[in-house]
Amino acid sequence: MEVKNTIVIITHNSGHIIRGALSALKQSQVLVFDNASKDDTRLICKNELSNVQLIESPTNLGYGRAANKAFNKVGSKYALLLNPDVEIDHDALRALVARADKLQSNWLYIAPNTGHTVTEIDVEKQEPGLKRITDATGCALLINLENFRKLGGFDHNIFLYYEEMDLSERARNA
Repeated sequence: MEVKNTIVIITHNSGHIIRGALSALKQSQVLVFDNASKDDTRLICKNELSNVQLIESPTNLGYGRAANKAFNKVGSKYALLLNPDVEIDHDALRALVARADKLQSNWLYIAPNTGHTVTEIDVEKQEPGLKRITDATGCALLINLENFRKLGGFDHNIFLYYEEMDLSERARNA
């Protein structure tokens, strides 16, 4: 059976926040790309779950470049790019992927801009149809990897912050 999705988490000194994210992902395929952490991030990733593939970079490559390298190791159709402090339920992930498969769109973003902590996203209660957005947010971004690669991935010159805005602009103009 083909794996439809992989969760990708980019870390740098994230030991104090990543346990919650990993514990919520026991049933998922997870790839963590660590950007030269000096804390216990790598140890936690190695010991927390058996389904975590850890890539250890000797230097901090920045968020976008690390994500691109991680995505090069992913063979699934989708990757869910998560920040290390985000917890997602496996059933919610399945619902997101199922919704993405149903929609006739090259780009999909399902995450309300609430301004506060989201404890539950009920995909069935979302407004029907597609919602046009200006920019996607990278804290929890479901990516169709074929389309992502067609755009050339994240810009390597953007070290941290705004890489998803740049990607969004290139997607709009494609």
